Amino acid sequence: MRQLTVLLGLVIGASFFAFPINSKAQNKHSNLYGYYSKTAIEHPDSLGLSEQWEAFALEEGEGRSDRPKPYKPSYAFSPETGSFQIDTSGESFSQHFRPVHDNIVSEQEIGEVTEELRGVRILFYGQEQSIHIPVEYGSFHPKSLAESDVAAFWSELERHDYRIVIRDYSILAAANGYNDWAAYKWVRTVSEAVFPGNVNCEQEIFSSFLLTKIGLLCRIARISDRLGVMFASSQKVYARRYITVGDVPYYLAEDGAEGTKVFTYRTSPSSIARPFDMRISNPIRLGAGETFHFRKHSSILERDIETDINTGLLSFYEDYPQVDVVVYATGAKDASFSKDLLRCFSDFNAGLGNEEALNLLLKYVQSDFEYDNDFHQFGREKPMFCEECYYYPGNDCEDRCVVFGFLVSNLLGLDVILLDYGDHVCTAVRLDGNEAAGAFVRREDGRYYVCDPTFIGSTVGMVIPDYRSRKPRVIELN
Repeated sequence: MRQLTVLLGLVIGASFFAFPINSKAQNKHSNLYGYYSKTAIEHPDSLGLSEQWEAFALEEGEGRSDRPKPYKPSYAFSPETGSFQIDTSGESFSQHFRPVHDNIVSEQEIGEVTEELRGVRILFYGQEQSIHIPVEYGSFHPKSLAESDVAAFWSELERHDYRIVIRDYSILAAANGYNDWAAYKWVRTVSEAVFPGNVNCEQEIFSSFLLTKIGLLCRIARISDRLGVMFASSQKVYARRYITVGDVPYYLAEDGAEGTKVFTYRTSPSSIARPFDMRISNPIRLGAGETFHFRKHSSILERDIETDINTGLLSFYEDYPQVDVVVYATGAKDASFSKDLLRCFSDFNAGLGNEEALNLLLKYVQSDFEYDNDFHQFGREKPMFCEECYYYPGNDCEDRCVVFGFLVSNLLGLDVILLDYGDHVCTAVRLDGNEAAGAFVRREDGRYYVCDPTFIGSTVGMVIPDYRSRKPRVIELN
């Protein structure tokens, strides 16, 4: 009997290699990743892989707003003198903070490993990892892209003990806080290592195979002369092409193929499978310890602001699909980044009331970050996670709201909501009593006063004139 363990190392470079393991053994350490032992999706016929695939129209990804963002920030010249309520009747959005399905089930026995295994080392966003796979994986390939050959390849994958791969993923996911998008990127990295030749798109088939066994809702689709992975999401995904099967949108995981339609099976996966949850509810640990050091003197706060940013995490964020701003605003931050950043603000509000402290934080975000429209900086819409705002040269309205909201929540302990106008986003902060003049949103728990990190020179309660009579969508963050 022998215990199989996952060996983690830290290296620089992007390589993988295989090494032999003598592993005909009983494994009693198996933090198994969700559903594999109870999934109803066991045979390729139940997925519809071997049936004649149907054509589905490939829709263009939607933008988050029909209105373009401004290329320059607005400037305030005079403070508000009275109070007025912003009309927010109508659409609002709540994250509904149900616990994220962590997918890590309790320890169970994987059962006897009856075939020889081999090890594969992968580099996942700068972190070297060692995993185990059936020795036969990589030695067989799909004969073509035809439905019957895809189904035959899937059956061959299933004939071997794929559960060992799921077990290794489970251990890594639990240790490093992976969310569902990290699961996809990890599975993709493993597929490239196990099937480096990508014969007849075997990487895409293997990726879909593992994701299905994990319990995530995805499918294989043929686009022109290639196969691709498509995934369903609990959150709307923007600027990414998709199809609709039944009433479920499936987005291209890698949106590079040309074509206006895709072919896939209509059969719906088992109800056990669930859509991807794009939220980041736990800090994700990536990289090999390499960081970008941010340091800048703030004349507003009269101190240096400095922190280290994990470069592996930055690369992961660069690959992240575009989703609603609430995901970026509520995403769990890297623990080291948060600790170092918040330490820089120690006692910044000594002797100040909440409104004065809010005005100081507003002035800091308005003055110490360069404004830059996403299309000017990136050539595309790219909302940022908090860490990215301290890495890229500029940011725009929703990015500043992410930083400001994080600072207000953690330094002052005040509740924050977002006001989304489509082409502009600002925050509103709850102040007890009638402490402030200016614009506010009335909620059940009190008045939330507008705080706009992009309205340069504005203070609590001030609204950009062009948005004064417009009705925003309220986005709750807790």
